[in-house]
Amino acid sequence: MKIPAVPRMVGKLLAALPQYPHSVMMSVLSTLFLRDLFAPLDAERIRGKVVCLNVRDAGIRIKLRIDRDGYLPCHDRTEPHVTVSAGAREFLLLALRKEDPDTLFFDRRLCVEGDTELGLIVKNALDRVEPPLPARLLDLLRNHLS
Repeated sequence: MKIPAVPRMVGKLLAALPQYPHSVMMSVLSTLFLRDLFAPLDAERIRGKVVCLNVRDAGIRIKLRIDRDGYLPCHDRTEPHVTVSAGAREFLLLALRKEDPDTLFFDRRLCVEGDTELGLIVKNALDRVEPPLPARLLDLLRNHLS
């Protein structure tokens, strides 16, 4: 079964809402589950940088500042150093390890804009993400993607 795209009207509605709550939620989850995602040398280079995850079809823009103790949410007006854009389906495929970032990037389904060095570090980190979801939920999602 294919993952359906986010309906256009839902994406427009979500894009019209404040984005800061999404960033707060993602900062908490990322700090809890992805604190040590970056290699030590990369962590030093990217500390203080702002990353934007743009879920194009869902109209969601999550902005996080990478800090020594985790990830901090940023307001909508904060200019990111790098933006990683993809559809909700592509981000889900990454989380489930059904696709790798390089394939999505070369297929132009994952776009990296801004600081290219930071973008490469983030793209490589996405490839190391191990989903912190319960095994039963992951199995259910994987079965629907097959």
